[in-house]
Order: sequence, then C-alpha cells, then structure tokens
Amino acid sequence: MTSLAVSIQSHHFLFIFKCVVYSALCFTSYQFLMEDYVAAQLILNESSSWVDVINIFSVSIDTLAWLALLVAFELETSRFGSQWITEKGKHLLSVVSIACYLIIVYALVGYIGKMLMLSSVEPLLENPCAAAGEYLLIVDMDEYESLTQERCSTVSVESLSKLSGKNIIFEPEIYSKVVGLAWASVINSLAWILVVAVIQFEILIQAKDRLKELTRRSSYWLKAGLYLTLLLVASFWGVVGSIVDFLDAVLWLSGFLIIELNIFNFSRPDYQAD
Repeated sequence: MTSLAVSIQSHHFLFIFKCVVYSALCFTSYQFLMEDYVAAQLILNESSSWVDVINIFSVSIDTLAWLALLVAFELETSRFGSQWITEKGKHLLSVVSIACYLIIVYALVGYIGKMLMLSSVEPLLENPCAAAGEYLLIVDMDEYESLTQERCSTVSVESLSKLSGKNIIFEPEIYSKVVGLAWASVINSLAWILVVAVIQFEILIQAKDRLKELTRRSSYWLKAGLYLTLLLVASFWGVVGSIVDFLDAVLWLSGFLIIELNIFNFSRPDYQAD
C-alpha cells in the first residue's frame, strides 16, 4: 500500500472519528442541559438570585462554551480550517474563543459556588416530615426530590442535616458522595482551563515558526500531567458517580485528542493543506 493510500485512509478514519465524537458530545450536552433544567424547576423560585441561577446551570453554561471552543479549535487547527478560514474568519474565531474563555472561567466560579454551597451546612432543628413538601432531598449530584410523606418512610429523619439558608436536606452517605463529586468538578474544570491555555499558546505560535523542539517538549509534559489529572477525575466519576459522567469525560478527552492530532499534523515540516 502506498504512502498516499495510507494518508487517505487515515484522513477518512479521522473524519469518521470526528463525526462520532462530536455528535456524541452534542447528545450528552443536551442531556446535561435537561438535568439542569429539571433541577432548576425544583430549586429556583421568585426569590432566587442570579447567583443561584449560575450555580444551578453551571454545567450547562460550561458545556455549551466548551462545545463552541472545541469547534473554534477544530477550525483553527484542522486542514479544512487552514484552507478555508479567511483572516476575518480567524479574527471572529478569536472573539468567540475569548468569549468562551470568559464563560468557562465563570462556570468554574459556578462550580466553586456549588461546592461552597454544599460545604455550608447546619443542624436540622425541626422534623422535615412535619412539613412534607417544603423540603428537597438530595439524592445525587444535581438531583433532588421533594420530601413527601411517602418518602419520609424511607429515610432516617434523625440522620438528616440541611444546607445553610436553604430547605435542602441530605443523608450523610449521599452528602459525602456529592461533596466529593463537587470537588471533582472544580478540579476537572480548572485542569481543562489549563489544557486549553496551552493549546491556545500552541496555536498562536504554530503558524509562525512551527513548534520548536523545546516548546513542544515543555507543552507535551505539561499537557500529559493535565490529561492524567483529567483521566483520574474521569475514573473517580466512573466509580463514585455514574457511567454517564465517565463516558462524557472520555468523550471530551477524545474530542481534544482530535485537536492534538490536528496540531501534530500542522506542526510537521511536510504539512500542507489539502
């Protein structure tokens, strides 16, 4: 098989891989949006502040910004993008990228806010079952249900505590799990922000003098450490959280693997746009 045939085959495989990964990311992003919407219907009310809205929809805000940023990276680093994106288009992508950076940093603030909200607890001084329907019970990360009289028969009221200033109560075992997942979300978000900062740096210099050896080696080891951190967080979600969270994390790693392959191809001395 000639090198040209191998190159064509590899391009076809990468195209199919991109289609599968990007389509799957769109689907899982829609699921997270629906989860946030359901949680908002239960928690938010007329007295809720914008901070409460940000905390509830932090996952959706973060996900939509990441999708837009992934598209921008794809256009900036792929052979298709390098051939068809004009200078004005590149400036527009830069504006979109900056907006996405602001949003994902703000989403990180939302994750931190959610973690702080979960960390602030107080004793439950009354029997919540005496006011059934007024309290929400934490059943999982971002999942709540109304504490009805029927539900009261399945929980140990003596073990319940509540979040400070909110009619949200929890059992100790569920609380420990949710707090761990909240910390994982903060670490995951921060690690991804550092990853895209390195990728953006690579994109800025690749068109000038390609990636010099020292720069390539430094960014390689830095991203290797960050990707390892992200893989560990994904594994934690798979064990403590749900298989959906684990698969979503793997999909995002796959999406940025595509960007890494684009950058690698762009950095080759023999690189030419198709």
